[in-house]
Amino acid sequence: MLIYGYQSQGFTGNLIPIVLAQNTAELTILGPSLAKQREIRILLKTILPSLPKVTIQLPNSVTTQEILAPLSLALLAYERHLLTLDCPAVLCYGEIGLGGVLKPSPSLRDIPLRCTDQAIGLVLVGRQTLLPSRSGNFELCECETIQDAGSQLCKYCLQHQGEKASSEENTTGAESLSDPFSNIIGLKRAKQALLYAVAGNLPILFYGPPGSGKSLLLSRIASLLPALTSESQQELSAMQAQRIDKPPVFEIHPGTKEADLMKGVVPAICKAHGGSLIVDELSHQKPNILTLLASVMDSRTFSGYPVNTLVACATNACSCANLGSVQGVCHCSEMQIDKFWARLGYPLLDRFAIALCLHSENLLVSEVNAPTFDYERIREVRKLQKQRSEQEIRRLLPLYTKISCNTQLSFRRSLLCCKLARTIADYEGKILVTQAIMQEAEQLYLLPKDRHYH
Repeated sequence: MLIYGYQSQGFTGNLIPIVLAQNTAELTILGPSLAKQREIRILLKTILPSLPKVTIQLPNSVTTQEILAPLSLALLAYERHLLTLDCPAVLCYGEIGLGGVLKPSPSLRDIPLRCTDQAIGLVLVGRQTLLPSRSGNFELCECETIQDAGSQLCKYCLQHQGEKASSEENTTGAESLSDPFSNIIGLKRAKQALLYAVAGNLPILFYGPPGSGKSLLLSRIASLLPALTSESQQELSAMQAQRIDKPPVFEIHPGTKEADLMKGVVPAICKAHGGSLIVDELSHQKPNILTLLASVMDSRTFSGYPVNTLVACATNACSCANLGSVQGVCHCSEMQIDKFWARLGYPLLDRFAIALCLHSENLLVSEVNAPTFDYERIREVRKLQKQRSEQEIRRLLPLYTKISCNTQLSFRRSLLCCKLARTIADYEGKILVTQAIMQEAEQLYLLPKDRHYH
């Protein structure tokens, strides 16, 4: 459940989500100036018996009086474990006076519209507040004090517990009926590899000539990602200072500077956390961006913030872009192809679990049917992957060594292949990783034959 405040801007205004994240220290407020943080903390101590250990992200422009009532309600709800319940959102509208009394507020015409936009089910206001006739489907409750508002919120949660979950299940069910690959003919192996990458949250690289379907497949990732859990929604909303309902998709375009990815209190690249990080035209990225990407793929963090995300990239296979094309002729020498891949660098390429070449296909003979998949299966595989330890993956190394023709592969590359094999087995419903599954995993990482990295 999410609690909103209201920021007035003349005769209209905006809703402000109150996002909290648990911490082990004291109450921490991010966003406003230090003076305003100190003022909010002092006023909260006069309203609430104790302040929980949470981190709060607020907009810089919000005033103390506008945010104090919804913030106090959110802290009360946190103490009573109400924020983890699946209920429609709540708006607390008004200012707080002495003793935690909710003051009546003037009428604002756009509140019903704002409530409809954010699917708000309950509006808590001070007594004698004049609100326009509402057209939205929400409850209006007048409260004497913020403690009274907390009691009304408890009753509301008991009455409406599960309504949001039911709505999300219906939405997920409707989405699962549509096939993200329905408009893509052929590319059966690439589609299957993409499903494995999404299910195992494993980095994937597509390379090949223009028109082979690299960017088209990357655009389907957003439709394949499983829905966020309530815990993930709260974490992402706290990081991004806005409500996040779907897995985020963050793209790095050619020309992006390293400073662009570091902007903000929480670095911009961290917006990919919990979703996917897509880098098209990988060979056109600046060297420092490639280095940063390799670091993020390795540590899954950036500047102390988590970036646990699915990294998906695409690139041409040579400087002229015709390597692997059945229509164009590649004019690059072996040395030029070698230099092209050297610019991407071994450290980055070694961190991909899947590297697959795409070719333009004859549409007259390509298969129309996509690989069999369902969202529930992807969700289940991700759940299994979280439960597996690295020691369990390392037990597969002897099998990998047995089927591997090249004994000079790095330990990271070997471990990624074992993780991919375990993901394939989980996706196919197999308990054990067989030699055939390990061979399939190894064959899903193939760079151009004339390029030797190991």
